[in-house]
Amino acid sequence: MLLYRLVSECRPLDLNSKYAYFLIASHFSETSVIAFDGDIPAAMTSAYIKPEEKDTLFIWQIAVLQKYRGKKLALKMLNEILSRPALRNIQYIETTVTETNAASEKVFLNLAEKLKCPVGKTEFINSKDFTDEKDSSFHETEFLYKIGPLNGSILIE
Repeated sequence: MLLYRLVSECRPLDLNSKYAYFLIASHFSETSVIAFDGDIPAAMTSAYIKPEEKDTLFIWQIAVLQKYRGKKLALKMLNEILSRPALRNIQYIETTVTETNAASEKVFLNLAEKLKCPVGKTEFINSKDFTDEKDSSFHETEFLYKIGPLNGSILIE
């Protein structure tokens, strides 16, 4: 419930089901993190190692409450995840970002710069792929950002 509530307050992020956030907390705990301010959850990052590409970490969502933005929490959370022993074989980091989400794009371009790694951008899911006869709501095109190879790079805060 904690992750669901946190993400619900971080629009324009897509809000997934409560069940999905329970799965993130239980199945992806080695690749996800929650940042607290005392007892208050301030931010979270959910990620997973791609099943068919064991050297690639896919960042699913980064949510930072408005009050905590501008404090580099996203990079600190990514640094925490990347420093974990379970991720020592990671060579690539992927995520998807919409064209209007400048904050997310900035985080990943900044991450690539700090890691001194190349970053690529390609169309991943076209906006048309999100619609069907029963659901005509609009969703922006998602672009895939791929950072790497990491070559042993580590984040320096």
